[in-house]
Amino acid sequence: MKFNKPAWVVVLGSLAVLVGCGGGGGDSNSSTPAPGLGVTGTAAVGYPVANGTVSLKCASGATATTTTAANGTWSVSIPSGAAPCIVRVSGGTANGQALASPLHSILQSAGTVNVTPLTDLIVAKLAGQSPASWFNSVSGSQLAAITTANISAALGVVNSVLASLPGQPALPNGFNPISSSFTADQTDPGDVVLDDYATALASAGMTRDEASNAVATGATTLTDEVQGVYVIAPNVENAAELQGSLARRSTGAVTLTIPDSRPGQGTKTLTASNGDGNGWTTGVTSNGGFNGYLSFLGNRVGQVCVPGTYEWDFDDGRRSEYVYVSNELTEVTDFAEIAGKQFTQYVACAYRNIQMSDVTAVGYTGTYTDPLSGQSSTSAWTWSGNVNFPGLYTGPFTPNVKVFRYSAGGTTTHVLVYNYTPSSVHIAISN
Repeated sequence: MKFNKPAWVVVLGSLAVLVGCGGGGGDSNSSTPAPGLGVTGTAAVGYPVANGTVSLKCASGATATTTTAANGTWSVSIPSGAAPCIVRVSGGTANGQALASPLHSILQSAGTVNVTPLTDLIVAKLAGQSPASWFNSVSGSQLAAITTANISAALGVVNSVLASLPGQPALPNGFNPISSSFTADQTDPGDVVLDDYATALASAGMTRDEASNAVATGATTLTDEVQGVYVIAPNVENAAELQGSLARRSTGAVTLTIPDSRPGQGTKTLTASNGDGNGWTTGVTSNGGFNGYLSFLGNRVGQVCVPGTYEWDFDDGRRSEYVYVSNELTEVTDFAEIAGKQFTQYVACAYRNIQMSDVTAVGYTGTYTDPLSGQSSTSAWTWSGNVNFPGLYTGPFTPNVKVFRYSAGGTTTHVLVYNYTPSSVHIAISN
């Protein structure tokens, strides 16, 4: 918007240090801002940032301050021609907790300017340094980096960063983190993605500032690999089928994220360090309640264990709570494909000296080799039967049995996944 004003008003307006007004609560130094362009926005981290201090520095030398309202909204006025500007929100609280560090954003002209962890990434990309450092030292000429082309490139980095994180959060269709209006109410898609980003960062073992600083130094991803994973968990009468994700970082750490929809479960994460060539068989660094982890096929398949046993479990204090399978694998629906194949079985995150053969949709043949005597015994097993599991479930219990295929380098490996008891899910890898 362009204002038609007397010349003396223009002169005074260009010299004034502007103060906030309006929806964010304003600045106590003035209740009548100088004529100019209105800027409004929302400061949020998934929850609104309440009572935060909003500060603007503009290329013209103009500045402005205001305070965010309880719902995170704020507004100020800047002189015509003052932009581009950098914006910072500091202090205040979100969900009753003090804002851990300032957030930053930018504006090219009047309108909506949100300040969130995602806009912080955009500023990091534009600045090539930490957003906080840039705000503290930025000059008017440096703010010339705030161009449409540069912002578009920075948005591309934001999309790449999100896709590299556990859970692969994504911007809502048509949503611009800077200029799209949203309500910080935990339900608006523009706010939900902030929650998802925070969860994904925590799952990857990173802080918000670490992410912004990584982008400032040229990073376009925050993990080296992220995979969608199909998760099977034990459940009475059938298996819970869940969607999770797995991310790997250059440090060798891998983080598995499982949003468990079963009652009383919630999202669980496991971070483990790189172990042997088969995967992360040891080295759980952030156990999230887990006490065992096995992985195969370059970590595309894994078994995760929790403490505790039932009387039919092994006695080493582990129970197979989840098995995950990367979306890179293909589900096999015709069991004839695995006819004649031998499988090595893993239960409670360990090999238990059991080989499986003659696997069909009905059952299998199991051969157990005693580790002390070396003697083997073979029995036929069916997938279902009137089996009692004291204290948990009384049969008949019907496991959920699935077969997956993975092909690479001319070799095809089959993976058998089944919850053979109501409390654990087993895995077997073809030999």
